Amino acid sequence: DRLRPLLWIWMATASIAGPSYAAVSGYSSDAISSVLFQSLWCIALVFFAINSIGLLRNFYSYTKDMSIWIMPFSLAAFSASTLMYYRTVEENRDLMFVLSCISMAVA
Repeated sequence: DRLRPLLWIWMATASIAGPSYAAVSGYSSDAISSVLFQSLWCIALVFFAINSIGLLRNFYSYTKDMSIWIMPFSLAAFSASTLMYYRTVEENRDLMFVLSCISMAVA
């Protein structure tokens, strides 16, 4: 029960690490930076899916054991990472636009 918040923390870590690395590298468009940012975003997306399924199945139904800041902070970090990913992708992808709008609405 005490390890349940770690899924949210892992999502926040992957969500923050991608834009942070992009900012530190100077938003360069070399292959290593883009692959690293995309892979960190995909890791955050997997944790977003796991946490969404957990919320739908009442896996996080308790309120007193979990810190109140974990869910909104993780969702806001994922939302910011998704918007940055949508902005940096050169193609017009409707799925990315929809996912960025959903992450902003949930956060």
